This record gives sequence, structure tokens and C-alpha cells, in this order.
Amino acid sequence: MADFLAKFGYPAIALVLLASGLGLPLPEDVPLLTGGWLCGTHLAHLRYMIPMCLICVLGGDSLTYAMGRRYGHLVPRLPILRSYLSPERLAQAQDMMQRYDGRTLFIARFLPGLRAPIFFSAGLCKVPFWRFLMFDGLAAIISVPTLILVAYYLSDHIEQVRHWTVKAQLSLAGAIVIGIASYVLIKRYRAKAKHDTPSRSTGSPVSPADPV
Repeated sequence: MADFLAKFGYPAIALVLLASGLGLPLPEDVPLLTGGWLCGTHLAHLRYMIPMCLICVLGGDSLTYAMGRRYGHLVPRLPILRSYLSPERLAQAQDMMQRYDGRTLFIARFLPGLRAPIFFSAGLCKVPFWRFLMFDGLAAIISVPTLILVAYYLSDHIEQVRHWTVKAQLSLAGAIVIGIASYVLIKRYRAKAKHDTPSRSTGSPVSPADPV
């Protein structure tokens, strides 16, 4: 894929980013790193590459959101998306949406396996588009330029950068999952402890003293 992206430049990178945003199993980091490498080798320009990649990333995410909002459960039945937008992943994504709302939309950008199901579920759950775009945009402003600039400054070591990126994504995803799981367990423990705490005794009512 990297050779294809390097050969056709801007159009190929835009196409793969849009397809990745729509839920196809294409890694988003590869076109972003390739775009940075092209800029680092003077085959492209950062002032065009970064805005184009941001627009394509947010455009693909918005299309996934729109499909969920308009067509609901019909889209996952399509042969191409059936395996990726599986019922299990959609159920997991909807559960995260109900529990964490906007935080889930922000975190989803750093979870490649759940990104499209979460954005699809955001549309399905009728999350306001401005809210979806705000949280997704904040995350994209961090992730997209970072990957492009890393590859730009380390263009002579692009293969090593790709290896680091995969490890970083796995580590970040693991940390996020552990953090969410810890939060849920702590919240359940506190709720259980509060439920099990015996209510303070109010004592028996005192009858008025007998007259002398």
C-alpha cells in the first residue's frame, strides 16, 4: 500500500483516508505516515498535506456517522462492511456511547478497531452532529498532524517510524481499555459499598414522661 500511496501522492492518500473513515479495514496511519514521508523527501508540501488529511479524515468519519444516523441497522448487512461493523462491535460501541458519551468520541480516534463502529453508533444514537464533530475534530487535530510531522522529520527512518507507530497505538489502546475498565470497577465498587452500608440507627421513639 505504501508504494501505491507514494506513486499517486495526494489523490491516493485522500482516497485511502476516506475509505478508512468509512469503516473499510485499511490502516489510517499508513497514508498519514506516507504523507509525512512524501513531504520529508520534497515530493509533497506540509501546507497542503496536513489540511487535506484533516479534511479527509473528518470527512470519512462524518460519512460513517451519517450512515448510522440515516440507515441505522441496514448498513451492517452489506457484504463489504458486515465483518467490520459486526453486531458484537456495534453492541460494544453503543455501550461505550451510553456510558461515556463525548469522551468515547474523542477516545475512538485512537482505537482503530472500534473507531468506525463508535462513529456509526453515534449516528445511530442520534448524537448531535456538532457534538460529534467537536470531539472527533479535537482528537484529529492531535493525531493527524502528529503522525505526519513524525514521518516528516524522520523520513530517513520511515520503516522504523511505522513500527513505533504500531507499538504506540497498541500501548495507547491498552492503556485506554485498562483506564476505562478501572473506572467502571471503581464506580461499581463504590456503588456496592454504598448499598451495603447499614443505615444509621435512628433509635426507638421516646414516649413522653408520665405526669407526676
